[in-house]
Amino acid sequence: MFFLNDWKQSKEKRVPWVIERDPTHFKEMISLFEEEARGENIPENWVPAPTFW
Repeated sequence: MFFLNDWKQSKEKRVPWVIERDPTHFKEMISLFEEEARGENIPENWVPAPTFW
C-alpha cells in the first residue's frame, strides 16, 4: 500500500488503471473484479475482463 501513497503524491498517471481502486475494503474490491470479469455492472462500451490481484 505504501507504493500507492507515493504514487498518489507524485501526481503521475497510475498504470494499470486498476490500481486506482481503493483496496481499503479488499473483499468488496475483489467482488467488483469478479463482477467485471462476468460482464456485470460495467460501462456500456467496456468488455468483460478479469483482474488478478
